[in-house]
Amino acid sequence: MSSWNAAAPVNFERPPVVEVAVAIQFDGLSRLTTPHVGRFWETVADRFPRVEEFAPGSQQRESFPFRKQQPAQQLLLQLTGRAVVSRCWFVSEDDSQLIQIQADRFVFNWRKRPEEAPYPRYTFVRQSFADFFARFEAFVARHGLGSIAPNQCEISYVNKIDGSRDLARVTTLWRGQQSDTFLPEIEATTISTSYRIQDGVSDEPRGRLHAHIATGDAITLRLTARGEPVPADTDGALAFLDLGHHWIVNGFVSVTTPEMHLEWGRIT
Repeated sequence: MSSWNAAAPVNFERPPVVEVAVAIQFDGLSRLTTPHVGRFWETVADRFPRVEEFAPGSQQRESFPFRKQQPAQQLLLQLTGRAVVSRCWFVSEDDSQLIQIQADRFVFNWRKRPEEAPYPRYTFVRQSFADFFARFEAFVARHGLGSIAPNQCEISYVNKIDGSRDLARVTTLWRGQQSDTFLPEIEATTISTSYRIQDGVSDEPRGRLHAHIATGDAITLRLTARGEPVPADTDGALAFLDLGHHWIVNGFVSVTTPEMHLEWGRIT
């Protein structure tokens, strides 16, 4: 069984990460309205001056045994007569950071803007998420909108790798071999795998790590760790995010090749 050893970090000088998202999902705040979201935006508008609106996504939960996640809903039908609170994005001036809020989810994203910008590392993303989520939690309590009890947490890393490379050179999950010469060169490839996350303490799974690799103009490698916080509070959520981050960085090493590790400047 894989175990979690927080004293064994993995670092790269030039990691190919272009986006990180950290999220807490909770039971819907039935009293939260779009004007409330607007009032919260006013408290962070100095850091996030731009607002964008989207349809809210559906809840996602890891279940055991495995049950495939349904794609996020693009349209929600309400029979209660109440309007659906949009998924609102608050975007920083340089487009590199954003907060996402909907009635049952809070997300903080870092995005690589501009292209040469260095990844600020997990400690920055985690602290930013914790700070802004604490503000949102306090806002919800102050306005009597209910209590937030996290039911799932999620951390996701997106990596972009030069699309001209041979996929077998990049990932250990691909051999690219066929049994004969009938088929032409592969036009596009998608690989999806999932792994049960263990914490090294209990035999019970804590969640799942999902790896998704797709080819196109570049090779995209997305790693997502999702699971239930224990206990179901902010401290439990942050603890799972730390565990999920550990599985992502070590899982990244496992599904990529030693040759690429050298190119990305593996330090530890």
